[in-house]
This record gives sequence, C-alpha cells and structure tokens, in this order.
Amino acid sequence: MYIAISTIIFLIIIISAILFYVSIKSFYKKNPNNIPTEYLQSMNYLLSEQHDKAIDTFMSMVSVNKDTAETHIILGNLFRNRGEVDRAIRIHQNLIARPELKPEIRQQCSIELARDYLKSGFLDRAEQIFKKLSFEIDNPVVVCLHLKEIYEQEKEWKKAIDISKNVINWYRLNKRELPWRYKINEKKDPYKIWVSEVMLQQTTVQTVIPYYEKFIKKWPNIKKLASTNINEVLDFWSGLGYYRRARNLHLTSKIVSEQFDGVFPLKKDEIIKLPGIGEYTASAIRAITKNEQDTVVDANIERVIARIFYLKKPIKEIKKEIKKNAGKLTPELNNGDYIQALMDIGSLICTPKDPLCNSCPIEKFCNTKKKNAVNKIPKKIKKINKPIREGIVFWIKNTNNKVLLKRRGND
Repeated sequence: MYIAISTIIFLIIIISAILFYVSIKSFYKKNPNNIPTEYLQSMNYLLSEQHDKAIDTFMSMVSVNKDTAETHIILGNLFRNRGEVDRAIRIHQNLIARPELKPEIRQQCSIELARDYLKSGFLDRAEQIFKKLSFEIDNPVVVCLHLKEIYEQEKEWKKAIDISKNVINWYRLNKRELPWRYKINEKKDPYKIWVSEVMLQQTTVQTVIPYYEKFIKKWPNIKKLASTNINEVLDFWSGLGYYRRARNLHLTSKIVSEQFDGVFPLKKDEIIKLPGIGEYTASAIRAITKNEQDTVVDANIERVIARIFYLKKPIKEIKKEIKKNAGKLTPELNNGDYIQALMDIGSLICTPKDPLCNSCPIEKFCNTKKKNAVNKIPKKIKKINKPIREGIVFWIKNTNNKVLLKRRGND
C-alpha cells in the first residue's frame, strides 16, 4: 500500500514538473522577445546538472529585475535541493506576497513552499498550506497525497528525533576520550580533524593516537606542515603504512596555504577537490567542525544502520540504501556529536559479533533486535580461500647492522 502511494506521489511530481516546463516553454513561444539570454543560459546549466552555475545566473537575473515568477520558483527549488532550505523558504514566501501574482502561479508557489517546510521538518506549516489548498485547487487528490506523505513523514521524523536524542545523550556520558575530540562549545580546528580522519583511514584508533599527538605537536597548523619537506613527513609516517595518505596531506596543506591563505575550506564543492579527500572524509570534517547536516557513514555506522533498519543483504551490495536510511536519521543540530556517537556505538556496543544490545541507547528502535537476528545482520559474504604465494626476499645491511632502503618516487 505504502509503495503504491509513493509511486503515485512520484508520478504526480514528474507530471507536475513536465507541465510546469511546458507552461514556461509555451509562454516564451508566444513571447519570443521576452526570453532573457540569462534564462536560456541558466536552463542549459540545469540540463547539464551544473546547479551552482544555474543558481548564480538566476540570482543575477533577480538583481537586475529580469526575473519572472517562474524564475523565483525554480531558484527556490534549486536552493532546497542543495540543502539551503531557509533561502528557498524566503524566496517562495516573498513571491507569494506579490499582489499581482496569477492564481495558478500562487498555487504552484504555495505547493513549493509547503515542500520547503516538509524538507526542513516544519510539518505543521506544510500541513496548514496543503489543507488550505485542498479548497482552492481543482484536483484535491494531489493535496490529499501530500497530506498522507506528511503524516507518514511525521512518524518517521519523530522516530528520527528520538533516535538522535538518545544517541547524543549517551555520547555525552560515555564517549571515548580521544585527543582529536573537543568538549561541548569548544572551538573546533578543521585542520586537526582532517589530520585525524586521514590517519584513521584503514588504521585502528589505538595505533593512531600516539602518531596524531606527535604530528600535531610537530606541525600544529597547516602552514607549518606546508613549509616542511615531504621526506620529513614520510619519515614521520613510518609505521602507519599507506604512504599515499602522507603525500596527500602534504600536498593538500600546500594547496590550502597557497589558495586559501592557510584557512581550511569547509564548502563541500571546495573541500571535495582536495587530494585524498573523498565523500566520507569531506562529510565527516564538515559535520564535526561545523555541525553541517552531512550524512556520514563509515564501517561502524554501516553496521549500526543495517541493524536498525533490518537490512538483510551484505553491506557491499546495499551501500546506497544504507546511506539513504542514515540520511533519514541525520539530525539538524549537533550532527558532529551524533556521528561520533554512532562511531563509538558501532565500535564499543554494536560489534560485528555478540553486540551488547542491553547497553545500547537505541535498542528499542532496532528492528534486527526485535527479530532476534543481531548475529545474522549484516549478512556475511563467504570468504574465498586465497592461494598461498611464496617468494624470496633479499635485503642489504651495512656494518652498523642497518638495513639500506631506497624510497620510490610515487609511493
């Protein structure tokens, strides 16, 4: 039943988008002289999924009064899809306030404003708009479906709030004391968080702790690291392995020092371009440093999410589904504490074997626990026996019994 309703809602949204596009196209066909060059350019950006450039172009149209009501609606939707819901709300509210607006455009904009409220969690405001529209528009079925969506989302929203609240409360009482973690309301340094996240890639916490403390003492800020010779960084890294991480740290420090004046960037489109920083690391740095509402999923969090939602397939096969479900629980506030708490819960409580469910702050929300299947989820993939390979190794020692090494250029 729920799948059928979701499918209907999806089809209605697609049809609405097509009709909206056709109406704009029809308007400009009748009024060819009214097509601003910027509008055509922005639509090209949209078609090529260059949303940031589309937003910039739309904003330039607004600034010189070349905009239309349709421009405002699209601009608001772009901001909403980019996660800047507050800006979307302001744009749609200002448009609705225009006295000269045509009734059909006002209704369309009201629907978009309600969707803004849905996205930001103001379900009561969205409900109020949809109830009012049910008496105004010709097809109340659309509104009824949106109301159904609100009521379903309200249940999930309350559950997500309860989960994040329990997780954060547990963390503040039970968190691991680690040198890269901060106290409540303490100013966070993205440089130090970045260093810790890079070191923790494929390396255990206990191994990283002494290296991290010595690294920060030796290079307390990004400019100090950038001014150091790469060979000194590589020598320091000895014992941590995966030397590509050390090279990327050093290269990134130089880029940040030269292009960002030593201030570590936190905009998603800037941070993701830095060497050695992928989707996970970028999201973790942003969430921990500024509580950005990025969805962060590491190996421990994957296991926790798989058990909460009782996802029966092996993790490797459902990574997108896991991230989507994790996104449903990501809180608007204190996301940094929330994701670090999930990491601790995954490491200390929700372990791969024999998890300590009685100590878990979200046990009552866990569908896998309810089905008594905690040792079956996540599903294991049968390991393939790898052939044993034998080889011969030679090394050279000098008279002081030291091994002679030659460092390769790219590793």
